[in-house]
Amino acid sequence: MSAMFTKDDLTFLRIVGIRADDAVVATEEESSNEHDPTLKFLRDHNLPLTRTNYLAVAWLGNPPKELDPEAEAEIPDTLQDRDE
Repeated sequence: MSAMFTKDDLTFLRIVGIRADDAVVATEEESSNEHDPTLKFLRDHNLPLTRTNYLAVAWLGNPPKELDPEAEAEIPDTLQDRDE
């Protein structure tokens, strides 16, 4: 499935750090995350569900370098950083 973006869409995506051609590294979440507005935005715009894209959208293009444990717990399980 190929997504169609306007020039303005691509500019916005680039500003918030999302590459529309990123590889998909996560699958859609189960019902526990079905109401997550960030996942909904990524799905609605046919953007890859990656940790980088999720953080870029959730923090409006300015995600923190490191997340505290509480913020990490809010991210869908498949996108959480498990390197501890």
